[in-house]
Amino acid sequence: MRTLIVLAALCAALPAQAADHELSLEMGSLAVRDPAWNTFSSADAMTTLGLRAGYRVHDRVAVIGSYHHTRTGSDVFDDDGEGLLARAAFFGNEFTLGAKADVSIKDFMLPYVTLNGVLLHSDARFDDAPNDDDNAGQIKETALSGGFRGMGGLEFRIPRWEPPGFTVGAYLEFGYTYLSPLSFGDLGDMELGGFTARGGLGVRY
Repeated sequence: MRTLIVLAALCAALPAQAADHELSLEMGSLAVRDPAWNTFSSADAMTTLGLRAGYRVHDRVAVIGSYHHTRTGSDVFDDDGEGLLARAAFFGNEFTLGAKADVSIKDFMLPYVTLNGVLLHSDARFDDAPNDDDNAGQIKETALSGGFRGMGGLEFRIPRWEPPGFTVGAYLEFGYTYLSPLSFGDLGDMELGGFTARGGLGVRY
């Protein structure tokens, strides 16, 4: 949090024009420490893929939004580890909206901070006949979660000879995500959130 505050102060202090309209393909990783997640994945993080778009509203500030999707699953066996009881699957659609403030250093290196509201819509499914598309025994529960995300990052881009103009940028950012618990009804609750990493590649104009 201290790093985010320092970067925000730096963004406010420097006069260079930096923020741009943007469209990026983005990958993300969200920490998951809840043991309930082990039913769906052996990893301690939820990996996502999506798009981020930004619209400049000030020389150094842009409104940004993103959409990410994730799907993961695993087989659930009996106590002997031999009989397949069900196939567990998790599907998530994440929407964010917030602001990004950055600083341009020679229009090549751009440190920045972002603050976003987060909405996560998730499905948890258990299917005891995974090869049957019309299995009436499939159990499905839906949950909705909200929260916020603060990130600090660094972007590198191809300098423009006559700015403003079209160029390409790549970035990597780290921060923290807080989400309210996901409540899947009779299947129980699950908590996501914590350390978050994202990286992307896209156009700036």
